Amino acid sequence: MFNAGFVNKDMLGKASVDEIARILKSKKIAEEIKKEVEMI
Repeated sequence: MFNAGFVNKDMLGKASVDEIARILKSKKIAEEIKKEVEMI
């Protein structure tokens, strides 16, 4: 799932929703991933 250039959950947690959205080209998915990561 996280094969979009992120090395681990720690890096993903530091990325902003906008950064994730730019990589995934989908803000909705990025926001969902960000919520999931923050709950971990």
